[in-house]
Amino acid sequence: MKNLVIVFIAFLMVAGTTIIVRAQVTIPSSATAKIVAALTLTNTQKLDFGTMSIPTGDVSVIYPTTSTRTATVPANIVLISTEIGNAAHFAVTGAALYHYKITLPLDNLIKLKIGATTTEMSIDTFTSRTTSVPGNDGINGILSSSSTDDFTVGATLKLLNAQQPGVYDGSFNVMVTYD
Repeated sequence: MKNLVIVFIAFLMVAGTTIIVRAQVTIPSSATAKIVAALTLTNTQKLDFGTMSIPTGDVSVIYPTTSTRTATVPANIVLISTEIGNAAHFAVTGAALYHYKITLPLDNLIKLKIGATTTEMSIDTFTSRTTSVPGNDGINGILSSSSTDDFTVGATLKLLNAQQPGVYDGSFNVMVTYD
């Protein structure tokens, strides 16, 4: 009986101390990629600072994203009330419910000119406001469940004392990217 107990204990020791050691383990995984619809951007209304008098001193005309224009020094210019202009309007389409970011021009790079002349005015301090993120100016938007959003762009026009009269034109780039 004593031998049977010793054999049984020896069996338990051998069976209980069996350790499986694996130096490496391989398991399968997966990878995915999703390609979303391209963003499109349409300028539905140009930025128009409206009509104003020849300034009697340096002045800036500010066209914000949500209201009418104002002058930094109202005594230096008359903003014609029948031709007030408007902020620029843009329409964005892309993948529904995705976030996007607006890139606006850098300050002091955009010039308006009278035809091919060297007479110019500069535009700076560009701002934007999206329909999807109301309440404040900002550069972030969210495409709706119907894959659309809109935003406005305002800026500041800088006029010099006795700025030459005429129709000034120019252009600027606005870009949208997924965020």
